[in-house]
Amino acid sequence: MRNKPFLLLLISIFSGMILPAQERLVPLSSNINYWYGDLAVRGENAQWQAPYQRAGSLTLPFKDDFYYATYTNYAKQNLWSDSSVYINIGKAIAPLSIGVATFDGLNKKGAAYNPNLVSNSSFAADTLTSKPINLLTKGTLTLTPADSVALTFYYQGRGYGDMPEPGDSLLVDFFKPRQQKWVKNVWGVPGFSNANTNDTIFKRAFIMITDTAYLRDGFRFRIRNKSALNGDWDNWHVDYVLLDNNRSVVKDTAYDDVTYGYVPAPPFHKYTAMPWQQFNQAEQTFTITNRLRYNGIGSAGSPSVNTTYKHLIYNASGSLIHTMVNPPSDNITPFRLNGWVKQTSLAQPPLSYTLPTLTDSATFSIKHFVYRDALGATDINLNNDTVVTRFKFHNYYAFDDGSAERAYELRGAGAQLAYKISLNVTDTLRAVRIYFDKSSTQQASSSFFRLCIWSDGGGFPGTLLYRDSLQTPKFINTAYNAIPEYTLTSPKVLGNGTYFIGLQKFTTNDIVIGQDANSIKNTYLYFNTDGNWQQSAIPGAVMMRYIFGKKEQLPIGITENNPQDVRVVKMYPNPANDYITLDNISGQEATLEVLNVAGQLLDKVSLQNGRTIVSTSKYPSGLYFCMVRNSAGVLVQQQRLIIQH
Repeated sequence: MRNKPFLLLLISIFSGMILPAQERLVPLSSNINYWYGDLAVRGENAQWQAPYQRAGSLTLPFKDDFYYATYTNYAKQNLWSDSSVYINIGKAIAPLSIGVATFDGLNKKGAAYNPNLVSNSSFAADTLTSKPINLLTKGTLTLTPADSVALTFYYQGRGYGDMPEPGDSLLVDFFKPRQQKWVKNVWGVPGFSNANTNDTIFKRAFIMITDTAYLRDGFRFRIRNKSALNGDWDNWHVDYVLLDNNRSVVKDTAYDDVTYGYVPAPPFHKYTAMPWQQFNQAEQTFTITNRLRYNGIGSAGSPSVNTTYKHLIYNASGSLIHTMVNPPSDNITPFRLNGWVKQTSLAQPPLSYTLPTLTDSATFSIKHFVYRDALGATDINLNNDTVVTRFKFHNYYAFDDGSAERAYELRGAGAQLAYKISLNVTDTLRAVRIYFDKSSTQQASSSFFRLCIWSDGGGFPGTLLYRDSLQTPKFINTAYNAIPEYTLTSPKVLGNGTYFIGLQKFTTNDIVIGQDANSIKNTYLYFNTDGNWQQSAIPGAVMMRYIFGKKEQLPIGITENNPQDVRVVKMYPNPANDYITLDNISGQEATLEVLNVAGQLLDKVSLQNGRTIVSTSKYPSGLYFCMVRNSAGVLVQQQRLIIQH
């Protein structure tokens, strides 16, 4: 194996290519998608969460293709007994069907199993363990070794994640019900020896079960990995798990299944989400981009099958507002022959509906589905034939789909990064949300940056229009506001037109931001590490979101500063979320006291000359009083503080 954190700073994980030194990709140290899914589909088919009730073990066939990744990141509880693997729709390259189970070095909460362990060895990490299964009988048949009972699944190393190396592995264990004993390593595969290997192919694991000790009621199996434990390392992606009888190594190689591989993007030319007040119909696209595949072989003499695509559009209340007229059909061929479906009628079907003029925030959903319409055609899995695209018009611009498959790293002191944003009407930029990767960004206290706005300099960032106060990366390990928000000291009114909005680093530390591998928006991302702006060459979308709209008013009777205050300390932002910055402009030592509305002293902080950052994440939302005293203990400034989590 290896010392991961240092080796992967030397190589890129993008397509096995060494990228320009200024920008590169590295694995994430954690995964916020276990508790965050802004643009992912959620709340549908929630019955998977209910405890599974049955009198006995599961019966054959046992199968799972993880199609439910569109609405949960955890394994289906009526099939599996643990939940440490990451069920997702973005980490694998060309998955066999929508959704895969990803094995990595992160636990079920998306955090590293051991963030401080830096080792050249691999350790037990994720497991995916089946519920008890009856392998004694199937219907009226008593199963024997002659019945060809076998477990199969497809697996891919790396994908859009990190490469598993020779010391890493993907393993399968079987459980003997009578002996109550796990037999380890009945199947296994090591990682790769080439550090730049980019695995884009799913391979098949085929495990015939002939030992009668397994052909009992209560049989179980588990898939597990050995990995580094200090981050999102050594990725394996598993799909199409099937345990059944009458299996054949030679014949059982294809599934008569038409399926989605990914969820289609929202119907925008540029963004994945945008403020409702900025939307006009010129922003809308009128085609859908489908990634469809046929996993079968067709009938004798005719490998193609006829397939139809259709979509429905719903508003936020769930009311149907549009049905596709004259849904297109075409004959499609197996993926193994021609890859993704290429016929324009299915791969780029039209979207005839025009979204209405908006007077407030809104959410729309497009339900996409494909179906076989040939006489007698049978699709073995209807669940993976339907996906939902949800798109929002709220108060922010986004380029990403809400999931980070890896991290984007921009190197060097003073480096600048900005997205190209076009405003259709005058608006106010209030804040930027940025998903900084925690471990990769070094210590937050020493990684300073400023939010910046540049003019349009002919397709590249031009004149610097605004540079905000110094800030440091924030990290939130709760469901609320998992992508931290960085509020501008003074919200900026911007007229209609094009701007470049981003950040500038003020340390030598490498600041690393989560990157969505599946939203290809790098043509709108620009960076500057040597005085010259360049368009990003790495496909994907870094997770920076831009908050626009009117400034939120403080509650009646509360002002940010007392007019009688002598400004010894400048305190901001106010309202605050999880920290406040205090600039001691007096040049003298001072002390900050934080009191609640009952007058109880909650905190006392020594303020030296310069800047001090104070965490407020431990305080509930509400009103507080900040008192500044000089070195003699005399009260020299008082100020109300509002905390809004």
